[in-house]
Amino acid sequence: MRDERGRFVKGYASWNKGKKGYMGANKTSFKKGHVPQNHKPVGTITLRTSHKLDEKYYWIKIAEPKTWKMLHVYIWEQANGIAPKGYCVIFKDKNTLNVKLENLMLVKRGSLAVLNNKFPDCHSELKETRVKLIELKQTINQRERSIA
Repeated sequence: MRDERGRFVKGYASWNKGKKGYMGANKTSFKKGHVPQNHKPVGTITLRTSHKLDEKYYWIKIAEPKTWKMLHVYIWEQANGIAPKGYCVIFKDKNTLNVKLENLMLVKRGSLAVLNNKFPDCHSELKETRVKLIELKQTINQRERSIA
């Protein structure tokens, strides 16, 4: 029972007093085996925009019910196996929609940080060489620190 302001009157027992937990299905609940209208089958490729960088990436559905993976990572893994921990797959030409295997390369995350910071406009033909030089410098620095 409610008063004129829409508040419950003191001492009024609510309709669910004493009931606990799950209240049961109603006519709008999903039925067993129901497939929603927006369901996508495995193998579906969609184009999504990254919220942080405002770049577009292709995604592929790899398993049910909702397992998605970036398409460029999926393509690289199909050809070379799962990327080791601490590595990521990047685009040589910085075009996130060019998901050809020839345009993908595996890079250590530390090397990628240096590449993005010091060489943001590195030409696509020189990117592999630049990454190798960065990794070589990092290895030299680690060895010098371990000796000292």
